Amino acid sequence: MPAKIFGGGDGDGTTFEDITVTGTAHICKIVCDDIFTLDAVNKIELDSAGTIVANSHTTTALASGSTFDIQATGNLTMDSSGGTIGIGTDGVTGNINIGTNAHARTINIGADESTKVDINAIAIELDAAETIVANSATTTAITSGTTMTLSSGGILAMDTIGTDAINIG
Repeated sequence: MPAKIFGGGDGDGTTFEDITVTGTAHICKIVCDDIFTLDAVNKIELDSAGTIVANSHTTTALASGSTFDIQATGNLTMDSSGGTIGIGTDGVTGNINIGTNAHARTINIGADESTKVDINAIAIELDAAETIVANSATTTAITSGTTMTLSSGGILAMDTIGTDAINIG
């Protein structure tokens, strides 16, 4: 028979004692018919030697009043099996930083099989301490609605592979 837990404390609802729930046969289950709330002044800690699973039949929301940090010692993945994945989709104008720490790492966006990588902004800036490489298996087109400047601190070379002509104008 399931145990019923009623808040401990002084009975006036202002102070409570620690409540420990212990299960047998490796299962400890808390069932609630409507709303289940965990509320703490300092922190709520979920700790497991195995896996922590949070499932919801509708929306799952995690929110923080300040920093919200997700850290994994292995791979960290974020997937959707039925919709888009949105990052920075609210109306707040804070920057979105990806790979901005001062450590050497490769940042991958897309795959060879991806249909398109679409980048839209008022200004797009590519900076590199060394080389910028644009490589296309077919046609590459760069178009400017106004002025286009190609500038080099050294040799500016335009070449084709083979004997194809370079057309200017």
